[in-house]
Amino acid sequence: NLLMFWDVAPRWKAHGALRHVGERFTNNTNTASLPAYSVLNLGLSWAATPQFKMDLQLENALDKVYATQGSTTQWMLGRPRTLWVAGTYAF
Repeated sequence: NLLMFWDVAPRWKAHGALRHVGERFTNNTNTASLPAYSVLNLGLSWAATPQFKMDLQLENALDKVYATQGSTTQWMLGRPRTLWVAGTYAF
């Protein structure tokens, strides 16, 4: 994993995360495997006040198709490109 954080301006922060997972076996005899993959996540946060913060997240920014788990006959695919916004208020 590689994480990067950057204070863009006094109340703005950007971050990025690159996650790499290598090839892994899916059975006890090591005859079937899932391929390696890398996923890039990006984000931007804004602190409107000391109590209120908004976050914008882009997961799987390159829209990579990848399997997180599986067997010889079925794979569970990872999340496609996803954009979400969240607000946090501390009191």
